[in-house]
Amino acid sequence: MAVFKCSSCGETKEGRCKPRKCPACGKEGTMQKQG
Repeated sequence: MAVFKCSSCGETKEGRCKPRKCPACGKEGTMQKQG
């Protein structure tokens, strides 16, 4: 599992695949892999 963080609002989410959009702010392409 990887952790992805939104570069716009700072929301973090764990998952296997990079989310297309942030679940918190809804912006697309802002989720970046951490670590």
